[in-house]
Amino acid sequence: MDVKSLYDAGKLSDSQMVRLVRLGTLGNKLGISVEEFEEITGKSIETVISLEEAKQLQHGTINGKREANRATAVVEYAGDTFEVNKTSQENMNSIATAAILDIQNGGNTTFTYRSATNVNHDFTAAQIIQLALLMVSKVSEVYGESWALKALVDAADTVKEVLAVTEIE
Repeated sequence: MDVKSLYDAGKLSDSQMVRLVRLGTLGNKLGISVEEFEEITGKSIETVISLEEAKQLQHGTINGKREANRATAVVEYAGDTFEVNKTSQENMNSIATAAILDIQNGGNTTFTYRSATNVNHDFTAAQIIQLALLMVSKVSEVYGESWALKALVDAADTVKEVLAVTEIE
């Protein structure tokens, strides 16, 4: 059955249809456009969901996209790629702290860190700090993109404008 048939048969509620619109804004094949919602239901989306509800939903969607982007983000260093997901960043924070202490104590410790391609790399303390800074910068970039999207959502005056915010243009 198609979406219209499911809606007409009472198997999809208006709120479920709104969720399908949200999937559509994410580019999901199962999603529908605002126009399709209005054609199928015969209702303006503005009458089914309030502006504030739409903004909250879109913020949640943006947060999910941000976390998905962070989970797959990498940086390039020393001819290899390194993950910047939460676990990798937590590990790097510990190693970078040790590297700072090593530098402060005049040491020359070699630190081994594994790349996204599963290759072990031996780095000096200074190199570890460089890699850590690249990772922090990438995470800031991912968050910055989500903050920019949220600012567009917050500035929107209609539900349609809110749901149209899917990426920075």
